[in-house]
Amino acid sequence: QTHAILPQPNNLPTSYSALCTVLKSEMIQVQQAHMCPKNCVIYVGEHSQDEACPKCNCPRYKPLDSLGRRAATKYFSYCSLKDSLDLLFKCSNIAQIIQEAGGCSRLLLSDIQDTGTFNDIAKEEGVQVMLGLNTDGVNPFHGQNKQRSFWPLMFTNFNLPKNLRTKADAFLLYGIVPSQLDRQGHGVAPDLTAYQQHMIDELIQLCSVEIYSEYSQAHVTVKVKLLRYMMDFQGYTKYFKMSGSTAY
Repeated sequence: QTHAILPQPNNLPTSYSALCTVLKSEMIQVQQAHMCPKNCVIYVGEHSQDEACPKCNCPRYKPLDSLGRRAATKYFSYCSLKDSLDLLFKCSNIAQIIQEAGGCSRLLLSDIQDTGTFNDIAKEEGVQVMLGLNTDGVNPFHGQNKQRSFWPLMFTNFNLPKNLRTKADAFLLYGIVPSQLDRQGHGVAPDLTAYQQHMIDELIQLCSVEIYSEYSQAHVTVKVKLLRYMMDFQGYTKYFKMSGSTAY
């Protein structure tokens, strides 16, 4: 370990858990919500006190274990969009890019930032953060001839320059939805309605929110807007003439 190699004494963490403790304030905290095993509802808001699914009547909890502990039948792990924005605005350079996006409409459109709609929104009061939601089924075990797809729910930040926003590090991962299994054990597309509603509820809360900006050295009013919802990454690569798989 680095702690043992470098001259003593030093303050470097001595374990992975200790390192996570040091970096906790700079990391996105994964949150968990109870979920219906059939993806009908997420137990938040009006369903937060339900003991069973209001649509399929599946129980919310498993039987108590030997220690009397209670666990949900299914969990949905996700990263709050508000936490992701907080981390972005903690970096002065990124906060500056986000806050100064827009204002350069061109006759030849090569990007969404060139459009009149984007620039009209960017001129509104407050910091306008314009996002696109992307999701598409991915099979990580394709090479093993298995059908176990999952659907990542990711946001694209249109405030970033075109050459940066499509890089893997720039996407804001919200959550990953596993596929459901049919009677033959094959993965089938899940119902995304409950997950979409969960995201919509947070987007509504972020219509106007105060976030501290390292660039402004003050709290700024951030207003999140969803400009696009795309459900096919292959079509996305084809449309923007990006390298990779293609589709109609």
